[in-house]
Amino acid sequence: MAINSANINSGVEFISTGFGSRQFVSIEAQIGSFDTVDIDGNDRNRDVGRDAQATINGALTVGDGLKVKLNTSTLDMELELNAAFGEGTQSFAITGGGALFQLGSQVNANQQVNIGIQSVAANNLGDGTDGYLNDLVAGGTASLIGGNTDRASRILETAIKQVSVMRGRLGAFQKNTLETSMNSMQIALENVTASESSIRDADFAAETAQLTRNQILTQAGTSVLATANSTPQQVLRLLQ
Repeated sequence: MAINSANINSGVEFISTGFGSRQFVSIEAQIGSFDTVDIDGNDRNRDVGRDAQATINGALTVGDGLKVKLNTSTLDMELELNAAFGEGTQSFAITGGGALFQLGSQVNANQQVNIGIQSVAANNLGDGTDGYLNDLVAGGTASLIGGNTDRASRILETAIKQVSVMRGRLGAFQKNTLETSMNSMQIALENVTASESSIRDADFAAETAQLTRNQILTQAGTSVLATANSTPQQVLRLLQ
């Protein structure tokens, strides 16, 4: 907490150096009495901060302090807003990154999907308010040796939540995207195999029928020739 301004006419203004609903300012008079109000003019001697709110891709998100997170089936992102940023709209594009999976036979965007996760390095798991996992080491700003048990506990809790979210997202991607695509391709393969078998059976039956027809025609032709060759001999026998 810090004193932002003070004068005899307007009084003293206390502000928190942190941001979010976990930060607060509490005033208690030790001698005498005085009026305390919040930023909206309401009488109170204790007030908490507010978490940032943002609408990302049409989805309303409530952050943790200045951090805003969005986790959907198609997008998982985390933003940390600047303390000076107020109401307004900001546009940006996300390009590249993640792993690209080919789900179909055609190499195009309709049969490809991209997924990425944040780094799980110790200096990235945690947050900017309490710290990161690498701050827990001996000599770190949240070292257990230094007695920072509460802060260390919050860092670990945040890191566990981040890893759990990533595991859940990867599991959902495997179940709903990869396995579904594999099942569809397996069914398509079975249908193609069954069609090929039917075509082979049909061709075998047609060829067998053609072979039988040819054999009958050959036998009939041989019989006709034999009959034609025997007729002159019979006539000669009658003339003898």
